[in-house]
Amino acid sequence: MGWRDDYVPSMKAFRHVVWPAPCGLHGIFCYGSKLIDSSEMGASGARQDREKGIDAIVEEPNGKKYRIAYRVQFDCDYLTFTIRTERDSYAETELAKRARELQDGELVADFTAQAYVTGTKDDYKEGRYGQLLSWALVRTARLYQIISEHPGVVVARKNDPRKGSDTNKFGYVSWASLTLTYGLSADDFVDYVKPKKEIKGKTQTPPMRFSETGL
Repeated sequence: MGWRDDYVPSMKAFRHVVWPAPCGLHGIFCYGSKLIDSSEMGASGARQDREKGIDAIVEEPNGKKYRIAYRVQFDCDYLTFTIRTERDSYAETELAKRARELQDGELVADFTAQAYVTGTKDDYKEGRYGQLLSWALVRTARLYQIISEHPGVVVARKNDPRKGSDTNKFGYVSWASLTLTYGLSADDFVDYVKPKKEIKGKTQTPPMRFSETGL
């Protein structure tokens, strides 16, 4: 399985469901803000994605820009930030890399986002978009500050058996713990969980606010 098998469904889910939904992430930024995926930014975007984990830029009408790292998970709703803690290749993980970069004052994403949607990765590859279940947005620096000061906040999670022989290991940070235990304010963290009574069926007509090829 290549990286695009994970990237393409996540990119489509974020662009067509997580961002434009009525209670989606677009509402956190100024009205009229644009979402620009790293794939639309040529070589510089690919480099930032590969080296810094920056998946997209949000550009507000006043020209202010925010770097976003995001992860989308399908057909589940854990209400957590999921962070890779160990790679089967033994390469540096995002947990170690982000902590090091922040300590060294290097460029990182301004915000880290996590979202959960209905449907499978194959559904999104083929343009069958599901519904937004939940999302959260946190200032990257604050998230990793808490992880550095309180390592126990990252709880190990067993690999999903649906991923077969994948031996990459992940940890998770509960959204609730960030406010209830560690006291993050609305300036640093915000989340949305869709009421279960509003979840109908598995798929919906994809929003057409953005095109596939550009903004």
